[in-house]
Amino acid sequence: MLALTWDFRTFSGLEKITQFLVDRLGSARPSAFAIRDDAYLGLQRPYPDLAWINLFFDFETSVGIAFGIARLIPDASGEWKAHTVYTNLEDLKEFPEKVGKFRKQTPNHGKWIDDRKREVEFADKPPVVLVIGGGQNGLEVAARLKALDVSTLLIEKNARIGDNWRNRY
Repeated sequence: MLALTWDFRTFSGLEKITQFLVDRLGSARPSAFAIRDDAYLGLQRPYPDLAWINLFFDFETSVGIAFGIARLIPDASGEWKAHTVYTNLEDLKEFPEKVGKFRKQTPNHGKWIDDRKREVEFADKPPVVLVIGGGQNGLEVAARLKALDVSTLLIEKNARIGDNWRNRY
């Protein structure tokens, strides 16, 4: 998700897909495409009159490392066309995972509260990303960005995080 845009989008029809690609490919700059070797790749034919081709692929964009899934189906004339194309941003290039050599090695015994206060006040750096909505998806995105050390501000219209669930039932 979000490999070519920063929001979720669905397009249907050649005209809409073409316009999306014209608008986004210049800034996303997808490159380094490579087909994955996977058991689900290739022609699938569960019945004589039903067939599709699955493709899994890796690629890069201007901001990250991504993968994609495409399913091709034959039309009435027998020509293969994309039925579904899904892309997913796996990593941000400027924000590597905090594992291995990137992990903070020094303990913060007794300093967690002070560190958290500085983080909440954005004392060391301003937020780079604004997440709107403290529901499940907003919290998940904010947590993932925090793990990547991306300074993130999450805003919620309700009084407390989780009120969208509490007020629903």
